[in-house]
Amino acid sequence: MKKVLSLVLVLAMVLGTFGFAFAAPTATDIQKLQDYGVLIGDGSGNLMLDQTLTRAQFAVFSTRLTGNTDAEVQALNEAAPFDDVSGYYAPFIGKAYKDGLVNGVGNNKYMPEAEVTYVQALTVLMRALGYGADLEGLAWPSGYYAKAAALGLVDGSIEMNANITRGQMADTILTALATETKDGVVLEAALGYVEELTVVEVVVVDSTNIEVTFNDDVTVAYELTEALEANVETAVLVEYLEEVFEITVVWEVDFLEVVSVSADNLKEVVVEFNQEVDVETVVDANFSLNKEKEAIATLQADGKTVVLTIKTELANQVEYTLTVDKVKNLAGEAIEKTETKFTAFDATLPEIQEVVVTGPRNLELRFSEPIKTAGTVEVKQDKTTLGNKVTVDGTNVVVVETFTNFVDGKDYTVKVTGFVDYATYKNINKTLEFNYVKDVTPPVATITKAEQTYVVVEFNKPVKGIEADMFYHTFTAWEALEVFKTAEFSGADAVTVKATDYVTKVYVQFWESGNTNSKPLPEGNITVGIKGSDIKDHWGNKLGDQTMTVGISVDKTPIEVTEIEVKAEDVLVVKFNKAYDKFEGKNVEVLDEDGKKIDGLTVTIQNKKEKSVELKLSKKQPGEVLTVNIKDVQDTALVASKITLYTQLVEVTDKTKPVAEEVYYDIKFKEVKSGDNVFSNKALFVRFSEAVDADTALEASNYAIVVGNAVTILTEDPSFDGANTRVKLPLTDAQADILYTNADVEANVKLQVINVKDLAGNKIVPKIVDLQTNIQSSQFVKVTSIEATSKDTLVVKFNDLLTGVTSDAFEVNGGNNFTLTQTEDKGVTVLEFVYGSKAFETDKSNVTFEILFGEGIKNSFGTEITSFANDSADYDSQTGTEIVFANSFIADSIAPEIMVYTSGANEDEYIVERVSNTEIEITFSEAIDAAALSSLTFTVENANVSDVDVKIGTDNVVVITFTAKSGKTVPDAPKVTQKVNVVDSDGNTFMADEELPSFDVR
Repeated sequence: MKKVLSLVLVLAMVLGTFGFAFAAPTATDIQKLQDYGVLIGDGSGNLMLDQTLTRAQFAVFSTRLTGNTDAEVQALNEAAPFDDVSGYYAPFIGKAYKDGLVNGVGNNKYMPEAEVTYVQALTVLMRALGYGADLEGLAWPSGYYAKAAALGLVDGSIEMNANITRGQMADTILTALATETKDGVVLEAALGYVEELTVVEVVVVDSTNIEVTFNDDVTVAYELTEALEANVETAVLVEYLEEVFEITVVWEVDFLEVVSVSADNLKEVVVEFNQEVDVETVVDANFSLNKEKEAIATLQADGKTVVLTIKTELANQVEYTLTVDKVKNLAGEAIEKTETKFTAFDATLPEIQEVVVTGPRNLELRFSEPIKTAGTVEVKQDKTTLGNKVTVDGTNVVVVETFTNFVDGKDYTVKVTGFVDYATYKNINKTLEFNYVKDVTPPVATITKAEQTYVVVEFNKPVKGIEADMFYHTFTAWEALEVFKTAEFSGADAVTVKATDYVTKVYVQFWESGNTNSKPLPEGNITVGIKGSDIKDHWGNKLGDQTMTVGISVDKTPIEVTEIEVKAEDVLVVKFNKAYDKFEGKNVEVLDEDGKKIDGLTVTIQNKKEKSVELKLSKKQPGEVLTVNIKDVQDTALVASKITLYTQLVEVTDKTKPVAEEVYYDIKFKEVKSGDNVFSNKALFVRFSEAVDADTALEASNYAIVVGNAVTILTEDPSFDGANTRVKLPLTDAQADILYTNADVEANVKLQVINVKDLAGNKIVPKIVDLQTNIQSSQFVKVTSIEATSKDTLVVKFNDLLTGVTSDAFEVNGGNNFTLTQTEDKGVTVLEFVYGSKAFETDKSNVTFEILFGEGIKNSFGTEITSFANDSADYDSQTGTEIVFANSFIADSIAPEIMVYTSGANEDEYIVERVSNTEIEITFSEAIDAAALSSLTFTVENANVSDVDVKIGTDNVVVITFTAKSGKTVPDAPKVTQKVNVVDSDGNTFMADEELPSFDVR
């Protein structure tokens, strides 16, 4: 079919109703219709736009629209079945009639000279636009005309029943072509004349810039008003050619990864990332080595390499583990905590690479690796040797100060021998040359970062003479508090700048929490000044007084919880709208739907990110509604906002597939009838791990009896048996006979279960299950778990629903001094015993539990329980009268406690004792997991904690090693604050809810 698909395919429905609209078309418009083949003039090219259109002319027009030339139509000479048609127009009317394009008016008449009216033309166009069904029932012609007006097709200057000219027809076609069809596509595009303007490609340049390419091959660059969040789909509106397009973009940022970790010398570890990282996150604390190795992290010029300078040194050919955490890429995405093993291996000799002149008597020797021991440096000018002093500081830069000034314009040689690296290798002997030229240019200072609390100042060459009162902002009296070499302003890692130190980069602190002399930088464009007359380089060139303007933005957005996401049945993710300051155990509470504590549920904080934190629940909570309280969380702004309390009900979606746990069979022979066995009892029972969906669980074809390679699909309608966790599968006599006649049913016969779903729609993994129990004869009930959840509570779970349960059937710690509560959980019985006193040890070592037979407890089939099907390892003894469960079968879910004094002046106080000038001991009620302890677990008043560990020779005494903070005095009995959970050997956690007073027992 040709390009002009034809409006006239719909014209066949209304022949005499053809016409078009609007003001006189332009030459460009007419050319467009000629290009489309819609308009063709007479032999001299006259389009006759002012003439009206007759039905005969319309027949010619319609054949052209379908791709036929006049000559082709005349050659075909199709006969017209009308009495009033003859001459020139006859073959055109005949062809149009044959093709279903035109119809007569009745009585074998066509009325070739009748003219087409405006409303007839509008009707055809509305049908072309897909509104034919909408016209049914409308009054003719006024209703049709009103509908056309509503669609924007009507030219008010043309009367409804006026005869339409060829020019008006052309204009009306143009209007219709630019109108959307009922399906929402512009008609011109729908008919294949032109393509609809669409977006064909979007390129995200960075967080605020995108490039959009349209199907007209034009690419437009757009700058976004709001920055995109990395790796998150975002809807963006862009405008092009007066059309607005909504597009979805993703600023794809590769996840930050460690590519390699290596150490080819014993002082430096090189960490390669897959992309550039944020220098502000390259801090020592984010890189940790095992074997008690501490390091200083420095980002290299390529932005992707971090060099860790070891404070001590590594051992050659020894394996280490590096942990990298909280480092971010330039998009602000933090790396997932990464552990990488590497082996330190130094097999190369150190080599001098260059000599750099830094002053009139100063040189820097730059080696290929850090130097441990100084060698000999011979500096000569011609035949004169310059005495010198060599300083080694453990880096690859060795400082040389000569006793004689260099002479401007003279050449010097430097011979370097005997320098030893950390692998005890001596350097390759080498002689280098330099020409001395005096540097007379003053140093230059630049502010590379400014926040409300500090600014970073960098110098283009080493300078000294720096003191805090040389830096100010806004007013000369608003001076800095301190100047640091490091980004750390407190603690052992903080290093202040001395006036004698030569430095190229300093951190100038203006604000410190609790310091009344603080002068934080206000919002806006602020002047920062340096009184630099005493700041000089090695040549004595002075920095001089300088002022610079920096922009300070104050964060006024309050911190909010934006979402609590259910990541897994035991993992919640709390997301904030901005970075938070701290998030600890005291900042979160997870309760049941009614706001009550959930027995045995603890929350561990993991995977902290800048604006989110994961909460790991100690027990899965499928299908439960939890109350999550977030409280007292502050942001990192200078004037911090705080979430006092945020509460949200969170429904934990079930993500666990159901499991067919057990299959019971009930087969009882009745008689032989007509040669076939007949049974009075004939059923299987399947117990699932959770409630299952009736539509799938009660479908007989989802179950089949399997004996070897023979599979028999069940046919009888299943039903739930007492609960929607157990399904009864009725059998036919023939199906029951498969079990009855098998010599060893439990060994040979199995049940296949497929397609069953739980209530959340999770589908079972197809499974073939053994037939485990004959309910006619077997004792199949098991105690599946016994859990000591607190010092007075024992929770016992069975694999069946029990009846006839009374407290007389149980003994806890040799008696029945307890309160018994019976509940159902997923179709099985759960018993909770609350003991009369908190007598259980926190390691459950003194807990005993036994069940007495003959007290009327029955299984779900009504059979009295006279024994349990537990493995022998689960119990100490089982007789005809009782079963005594082993203490090892009882799970410890009791949190450890700090022991208290039982007498004396400190009675009932925690045993937290200062045993020496640098150690505090905390005595717990049970063995503590030493691997879960670190120097971050506790803080000590006015002290830096260097280590937290379990005391040698014990398993329950935790030792905190500390030293006094600089300028601080540790009290005789300092307060101890817990920051991280203490974990016992069974994984139970302890967190003190208050400061711990200590007692001085030195």
